[in-house]
Amino acid sequence: MGLDKIIIRPAQPKDAPAAARLMYYSGPNYMLAFFSQTEDKAIAVLRKMFPLPRHAESYTYAFVAQDEGNVVGAFSGFNGKSLRCANRVSRMYGPVWLVALPPWQIPRMIAAFNDFNTAVPPVLDEEYYVMHFAVLPDRQGQGIGKQLMEFAEGQARTKGLKRLTLDVELDNEGARRFYKRSGFQAIKVVTDLAYCKRFGFRGSIRMVKPV
Repeated sequence: MGLDKIIIRPAQPKDAPAAARLMYYSGPNYMLAFFSQTEDKAIAVLRKMFPLPRHAESYTYAFVAQDEGNVVGAFSGFNGKSLRCANRVSRMYGPVWLVALPPWQIPRMIAAFNDFNTAVPPVLDEEYYVMHFAVLPDRQGQGIGKQLMEFAEGQARTKGLKRLTLDVELDNEGARRFYKRSGFQAIKVVTDLAYCKRFGFRGSIRMVKPV
C-alpha cells in the first residue's frame, strides 16, 4: 500500500491487540524483563494494561499508524513531566498489575523499572521522549517508520519542545541506522552492570535530535 494511505492517529483502547504486539517488538529484552519471561505472556500483559489510562504503557500517550483499518506501526511520546506522571500512575495501578501478572512477577517488574530508572538518563521537560517505536516486521522498509518519526517531530514542535530523545539497544544496529538517518545523534552510552544484566544486553544509547 502507498504511504498516502497511512493514517497516524491517537491510539484508542480498542487498539490493544496490535499495540501490545508492537510494544513487544520495540524492545523484547525490556518487555521480557518487565512483564514476563515469554513473548506470548509479555504481550498478554501489555494487552491487558494498554486500555487503562495514563500509565507508561497506556493508549493515552500512544499513536498508531493505520493502513486501511489495520495498525501497522506505533510509538508513545512523553515530555519529562508527562513521563514522570505516567510512571507514578503505573505504581498506582498496583492492584491491577496483580490481575495482569502472576504475583511472583511483580517484584521482578519493580526491580526492572528501578534498574532502568537508575541507569538511563532522565527525560527533561523540554524533551519529547519517544518510546515503544515499532513497525510490523512485514511492513518495515516501506517508509512507515519515517512517517511515524516525522509525526513525532511534529508533536514535539506543536508542544514547543526543543528536541526528540530516545534510547536504543547498543546491539540493535538496524534501529541505530534508522535513527541516525532520521537525524539523531548519540550522546551517551549506558553500560551500567546491573542494568545490562537485568535486560540481557551490552547496554543502550541515548540519542537526540533537535527540532
